[in-house]
Amino acid sequence: MAGGCSTNVFIYLFIVISLISSSWSYLEYNLENSKVCSMIRKRELTLLKENENSGIILKELRYFDNWSGPYPFICNFTVKAPWGHGIIAVIQNLNLRKNESTDECIDYVQFQKRTLSPLMFFKSDFIKSTQYCGKVNSIRDPDDDDEDTEERFRYAHNAFVDEKGQLDVTISVAGQRLLQSQKLDIAITFTAYKNCKHGDQDGLKECKEGSGICIWEGFFDDKNVNCPYDDCYDESGCPVISSGGKKQSSGLGTKVTIGAVVLILGLLLLFMLCLFVCRRCQVLCWSGPPAPRPQRSIPQSVRVEMMTTSGTSGDTTRHAQPTAPPLLPLSQTASPVHEDKDLPPPYESLFPSR
Repeated sequence: MAGGCSTNVFIYLFIVISLISSSWSYLEYNLENSKVCSMIRKRELTLLKENENSGIILKELRYFDNWSGPYPFICNFTVKAPWGHGIIAVIQNLNLRKNESTDECIDYVQFQKRTLSPLMFFKSDFIKSTQYCGKVNSIRDPDDDDEDTEERFRYAHNAFVDEKGQLDVTISVAGQRLLQSQKLDIAITFTAYKNCKHGDQDGLKECKEGSGICIWEGFFDDKNVNCPYDDCYDESGCPVISSGGKKQSSGLGTKVTIGAVVLILGLLLLFMLCLFVCRRCQVLCWSGPPAPRPQRSIPQSVRVEMMTTSGTSGDTTRHAQPTAPPLLPLSQTASPVHEDKDLPPPYESLFPSR
């Protein structure tokens, strides 16, 4: 019984974990991973697939926390999408050093895509993005909004699109020691997309109506910006800088907070449910000591037969003798009077009657 209950508990946990992990549809890499940055050869991240497996998140964890800068850090790698797909690179958060006086990048991230040269066949031409440095994220200034028809599908300042599905990435950190107040941070998403001229398709959703760029529908409202446009359509809008220089929330932060609270409550309820099932089934901490082995009872008739033995003719019946001697009456306890013992003379012989 207990074994069956414990098996059911593990099955329920596996199902819940599978449902939770199904929402984590990104392949995560960090700069410390040798599959991304290598001093020997240029790496290729070719793991982008269709639909739920079509996203990659690249982060810097704690590699540059104590950057002493004895030598520069240069990382070059390529991200490849499936056949017939393009790639969208969106900087989620970036904090790299910049020379404030010259406005030149000390550290930077740069994207590069390949296009066929119209002058020479079988030769690729390269288009490079700007060098991203300083503080870059999805926050936008409302003055940059332009509702003109020609600019309606303008790419965001933190996005870069490669229509051919082969994007080269360069991350460079100068060989200079970090100051105490400086901190480096990098977070970039790479998303495979498909051209969809007729709107949404099976499992795909259009970033912006009429844009023709469709990504997997599971990337919408997942706290990561995947679409390359200013308004962050897949996340219900981007945070905006107000005229006073302060950020105005678009409601995304509230949604993230509510989602985190709901997730924590759900995990707490799941934990309590597991405790209840374990206690009911008496497994883990609630498993009691093993039940004592039942002793074989001897029937009363058998016990009588053990104490009394019956025999055939010529045999005597023997009764079990008690261990303690039987109590005798007081009269029987006195010593018997022997007839041959000398007795005192009678009283009449000593004092005859006068």
